[in-house]
Amino acid sequence: MALGALGGGAFIVASLVLGARLLWLASRTRRLPEATLGLGLFSMGGVGYPLIAIARADVGLDVVARVALMLAAQALMVLGLVCVATFNWRVFRPRSTFAGAAVLGLGLVYIGLMGAQLMTEGFLPFIRENRGV
Repeated sequence: MALGALGGGAFIVASLVLGARLLWLASRTRRLPEATLGLGLFSMGGVGYPLIAIARADVGLDVVARVALMLAAQALMVLGLVCVATFNWRVFRPRSTFAGAAVLGLGLVYIGLMGAQLMTEGFLPFIRENRGV
């Protein structure tokens, strides 16, 4: 348990530091790769991952607050995944229309999955019983 917490904490710190440094670099260079990778790391590992840990932990929050945290975390994860996919597209396949369409499709699929979670009981079983999602 302590080793997992140490590893998770190191991942969060590394994501925050590296993401912030890349965003700072992007503010100077005005380049898309730095911005997308920085935002992806910062939103997924730096903010989204800790929110999921808080939502999953029984820390005295009511179910509505925990579901709201999980929803916010998932939105940040979707943003981060689309940013990292955009980085890969623009850096490694900048002329590929298929890669651009795949990034757009990925974003739409993730948004659709989040919508499906919201229209059903979605995150509630995951929060209550750690199943689903």
